[in-house]
Amino acid sequence: MNEEQERIVLDALLRLLRSAVEEALRLQDAEAFLSWMQSEAPEAFPVLFSGLEERVARAVARELGRQVWNAMPRPDDGFQPQPLARPLDQDPCPCGSGRPYGDCCVAAPALPGLTPGLLRSLMAEKLDD
Repeated sequence: MNEEQERIVLDALLRLLRSAVEEALRLQDAEAFLSWMQSEAPEAFPVLFSGLEERVARAVARELGRQVWNAMPRPDDGFQPQPLARPLDQDPCPCGSGRPYGDCCVAAPALPGLTPGLLRSLMAEKLDD
């Protein structure tokens, strides 16, 4: 990936994170937020999900949503995150495949650097609007 492509991907990721923070604040419900991420992120930010089959893109988006939710300081909870547990291996996979999580999306990548501090600064942009 050249420098220009990296910039395009990073810009798209930042736009996705800003949209995710806005939706999490609006929805204030973990499952509704994860559903939004799973359905909207691959379509709205195709550069981040290109080359992935649809089921895999939804799984990666949902896992990214879980990571965002887990790191985001919640205004309705004293600005503390309300983490969601990762599914157990034998749980049905949240991607909707019908397979156990451990045989399906357990390897969805983590996003390094997704911290409460980063999300707090993105959230502050939305709360200042």
